[in-house]
Amino acid sequence: NGIGDSNYFIAKFKNTLEDHYKNQLDLKKEVIDKCNNASNKYVEYAKQIGYTSNDIGDVFKEEIFKVKGFELIQGDKTEIDKVDNVLIHEKLKDINFCKSVSLNNGLDAFGKIAKFLPDTTKIITPNIDPFLEISLLRNEVDFKGYQYSNNNKATVKPTIERETIEIEHYHGYWLSRSLHAFLTDYQANIGNFTNKINKNIDDLFVIGYDGWEDSMSLALKSYLDTFDNHNCKIHWCLFKNELGSADIFNNLKSDINNRVLIYKNINSNKLFPSLYETIKRDYLLEILNDYYTNKINKLRSSTFSTFNIGDFDNVRYTYGSIKDRTLNKGKTSITNFIIDNLLNTNLSIVICSKFGIGKTTILKNTFKEIFNRDNEIYPIFLSLRNKRLNLIVNEDLTNSNLINLIIDDIKLTSTKYEKFSFFEQIKDSLNDFIKQGKIILILDGIDESIYKRDEFNQLKNELQNLDFHFLTSIRTEFHHFLDNLVDINDFNHLAIELSEWENIELQKFLTLASFNKKQKNEILNKYKTLSKRPIFLNLLFYLKKNNYDNPIKDNISDLYFNFLEFTINYQIESLFIKEDYESNDLEILKDEYKDFLTELAISIYLENRHYIDETDYDYLPKVTFNEQNYRLLVSKYQKLNIINLKRIIDFKEDKKFNIIVKVSRGQYTFFHRSFFEYL
Repeated sequence: NGIGDSNYFIAKFKNTLEDHYKNQLDLKKEVIDKCNNASNKYVEYAKQIGYTSNDIGDVFKEEIFKVKGFELIQGDKTEIDKVDNVLIHEKLKDINFCKSVSLNNGLDAFGKIAKFLPDTTKIITPNIDPFLEISLLRNEVDFKGYQYSNNNKATVKPTIERETIEIEHYHGYWLSRSLHAFLTDYQANIGNFTNKINKNIDDLFVIGYDGWEDSMSLALKSYLDTFDNHNCKIHWCLFKNELGSADIFNNLKSDINNRVLIYKNINSNKLFPSLYETIKRDYLLEILNDYYTNKINKLRSSTFSTFNIGDFDNVRYTYGSIKDRTLNKGKTSITNFIIDNLLNTNLSIVICSKFGIGKTTILKNTFKEIFNRDNEIYPIFLSLRNKRLNLIVNEDLTNSNLINLIIDDIKLTSTKYEKFSFFEQIKDSLNDFIKQGKIILILDGIDESIYKRDEFNQLKNELQNLDFHFLTSIRTEFHHFLDNLVDINDFNHLAIELSEWENIELQKFLTLASFNKKQKNEILNKYKTLSKRPIFLNLLFYLKKNNYDNPIKDNISDLYFNFLEFTINYQIESLFIKEDYESNDLEILKDEYKDFLTELAISIYLENRHYIDETDYDYLPKVTFNEQNYRLLVSKYQKLNIINLKRIIDFKEDKKFNIIVKVSRGQYTFFHRSFFEYL
């Protein structure tokens, strides 16, 4: 409520003067004009009232005592100077108290800015109040605090034993008057003050001192006269539009064009909030650039494919609404078509296809190309598989779980996430970027999220009122998700359906995959069904490359059976054949592992169905599993004990496929949903 703003006291003193001269209008105007033209308005107003410097200090303190939470240290005017710093120091240890104190806009923002300051920062303050410290404490900023009395005694020692921000506080928290007073009272501190400043600093910011001849200004002048670091820039921020007229600043004025930069009309109540918004924006941009660099590498490495991410660019497609998505034939590359619509319209885009045609790969390529094409737009790639559907949209996006989901993904992706430890600071900036279209959300596998039917209906309603757009993917078979979206009316979207492959795409794949002539002819002539989808071709290629010669029929079931058969055999034989397992034991182990995978898939399926369909079933389905989940399943097996199972699940070999993949620490799921569905 104005605390920390000198304008608060100017207005207070002015009202007192106006009341005093209410019957002498001409004299009142003369006195008010004199005060308004003074270099230090509130001091001049106070003098005209008849206040001494001691009186001014007492007025400051009396006003400060009115702040909520300081009732503990109230006292009458004669007892104010006896207030114990230790008592205040103890009060400030309570973070809830610090958060309850009402600060002006400048101090409130400065505490938030302090989260971004380097540990080598030193802050000097001459004020008699603890509100600078409160601004840092309420934002949980570590600092060493030194408070000095006017005779350099009663120093409160720092309690944090590590490199951190330092605050030099002259003079204490009310042990005596402010440094903005007569010079003779505070000469003792000038040498101490100037000696405390690091001579190797890069920048010195002086905020709020217009150059009147007080102790603080004299200390700064003394410091500058002996300051020999010519690489340091001195940033002097004036509250008004010129330096004071005191003689001590003549040298400073002559140095303005050299190393002193003057900023005029700087009101800290406007400067710091504006600066905070700028810092948050730059900080977020740094995070997003780091996120992209690491995310694109992770997306590449997570793709079990003979293809590069960009090889799907010329896939055939149609587009329209979800209801009429085959209405128009695409004529340009699908990546360009998607990006042009995302950047130039406010349409959300839904990529539809049967499983295994390349929806996720196309989303990954779009992620890469958006960033490469326009550095003003930042893509965020989120896999919604096994995530709760109600995390996706919320009326108040800033406070929604979606923002937390984005931040969690940034933390997991960024190599610098420990440096970026203040994500709470950027939530509103992240939200603004999304609504302004500076961030494009790519939500992969929205149909594979976890939801109850009423949550799905809620999603349909909220899709019609979104104030941002996104890119997502949905399967067209084995799932009712897409069919239930057909009747949505006001969802501002474009649906794109990917076509199954024909001979052009197939020939390109066979060339890229380096099949020999015999293998090419076999695929072209034998596999009329399996050659239509890249996932099947990848599985076929993997088996051929590993010299798997068992005959494979031209149907999905037989392909998955043979693929799982080869993978399970290879993993178990690689792990156990050298450990003197008899062949019969190995066969038992293989059969038990197949049974385990089947039971696991059935358990996941049933839990999903119960969760979706049963209104009273509130337990989240275990779409991922861990040791606690699978320990019970293996208890009945002869050879597949918990130790052997963990070895199989964690099996890793370069360029070898694993049916089960780790999604986070101790959490596993099936590599692709189609394996779970097949089982």
